[in-house]
Amino acid sequence: MTIHNAKAGHAGDYLVITPTQLSCPNCASTMIFWQVSTLNVTIAATSGHFTRGNSHFINATGAPTGQWGTRQFSSPTVRTNVIPSNLLPPTLTPSHDLHVGWNNVDPSDATPFCGMPYSAGSPVEHTQPWNAPWYDEVLCIAPTTGITYRFAHTFSTDASGRTYIKSPVGSPSQDGRFYVFSSDRQGTLGSENGGLSCITGGWVWKASTSYPLNKKINQGGLNAGLTSNNFKVTTPGTSGSTVLVWANAAVIGNTITDGTVVWTNIGPSTCRADIFVVELQ
Repeated sequence: MTIHNAKAGHAGDYLVITPTQLSCPNCASTMIFWQVSTLNVTIAATSGHFTRGNSHFINATGAPTGQWGTRQFSSPTVRTNVIPSNLLPPTLTPSHDLHVGWNNVDPSDATPFCGMPYSAGSPVEHTQPWNAPWYDEVLCIAPTTGITYRFAHTFSTDASGRTYIKSPVGSPSQDGRFYVFSSDRQGTLGSENGGLSCITGGWVWKASTSYPLNKKINQGGLNAGLTSNNFKVTTPGTSGSTVLVWANAAVIGNTITDGTVVWTNIGPSTCRADIFVVELQ
């Protein structure tokens, strides 16, 4: 078995291990909780991005979208929802993901944990104005009441070729006063080579979908990288039923026909990102 990640609780007495699914197919949607002073190991049916307190583990359950679950390290198979159902925005839809941190945790695990929800691009991408609260916002959630505090907007496109810009990552300071995060600010920071303009990333291609003029997709979809080309609609229409061989239009400026849509290769994403700090008040 290989390991996707391993993180210790803040008290140091438990380690949470996430196996890679390819190395352990039977481990899919499970995490391993190890009490490190012993040989005691518990396997719990859970998945999603998570954070740790001193005695509690909190993860994004997605059941329903936007919900978090809290567990004690000593009994990780027992989950309790964090946010009361009446406090969840009714318009949240997949794909809704979030990286979260709890550097500011207190001994009783009562201080809010903080993170930034983002749209992972499939099957629903965000648009401006955003289609629901919380997307691309700096949020802190009280683990004992489920109250969600909204502090700032990240203005991330969620479509960069760089993983930790496409899937924004941030962290609260240890005193809980500040939150630091990455963002490409909707492509307004210029390009990575110093130019004033840049190419923002495209989204995931979808079959049998109406595409307007200038809409963009990325040939790599959710796995888009720095060398993964973006394609822009130059003739609007409806996409075909099967994914194209994008390599047939591998050179910038090449076109490819997809149903009644014509796509033009505009090259990889070039927008730079930066680090921003918001005061949590």
